[in-house]
Amino acid sequence: MNYYTSQNAEAFLNIVEPLLLENEVANTLALGILGALTHHDPGLRMEGEPYMAYVADDQGPLLILLMTPPQNLIICGSTKSLNETMILAVKNLESVDVPGFIGVKALVDPFVAAYNAYYQSTSKLEMNQRIYRLDSVKPPKNMKGQLRVATLEDLPLIKEWIHAFDMEAIGRSNHVDKRAEQSIATGATHIWEDEGKAVSMAKSSRPSKRGITVTNVYTPDAFRGKGYASNCVAALSQKLLDQGYHYCTLYTDLTNPTSNHIYQNIGYRVVTDSVAYKINKNPPIV
Repeated sequence: MNYYTSQNAEAFLNIVEPLLLENEVANTLALGILGALTHHDPGLRMEGEPYMAYVADDQGPLLILLMTPPQNLIICGSTKSLNETMILAVKNLESVDVPGFIGVKALVDPFVAAYNAYYQSTSKLEMNQRIYRLDSVKPPKNMKGQLRVATLEDLPLIKEWIHAFDMEAIGRSNHVDKRAEQSIATGATHIWEDEGKAVSMAKSSRPSKRGITVTNVYTPDAFRGKGYASNCVAALSQKLLDQGYHYCTLYTDLTNPTSNHIYQNIGYRVVTDSVAYKINKNPPIV
């Protein structure tokens, strides 16, 4: 069992992609980021070089670590020999500035426990999410309104909504102006409009070879409970499928039963759960 690091995103992707594709939907975050790195996507925001590493045995990679600072370090891969791969990975993170961890709950929970035990660090659960997959859309019965691509005229509103989305989701918001401008420039952000008024938004993100993620789903308080989010997500998901994607993925907050319910009604089905932890790291006990 060995630990390897890489500075070349394309070479790294070639090595780890077969393992990531074994559970493609659960690994859409890593696949999407690696795709952005290999294509030099200007929308990928980083403060420093990416961290790319994996633990492998004679048969190939087992555990994959990926971080684009200042974002959390993604943990993904296999549960095979998990105790051994985790300990090896944890020890090799001593000189790495890790703000937190994110990934499938079955991997991240034990990894964070091992990390905390080794470094005597503390962790705080930041996000508790469920990952969904959609292969075909079940249109809502009353789709009042229409979907349209956000334009520069919508920029002030999109900035406001992105900030509000962030604050509701994680309690902080960064780089709102750049994110809004980039998402409009690429045609990723969409608005649901009813009688000429923007009432909800959703964004396409992290395309991979077969799938794409729907994210930043937000409806202001004044327009909630009217089915606008369902309509927006259903219409955007159908548009993405029509563009040739085999499936769409979506993350929901497990503390919000409403969102988990409405997305299942339009065709999204549960794949797995994902968690994110913030870390307060201390020097290891020798």
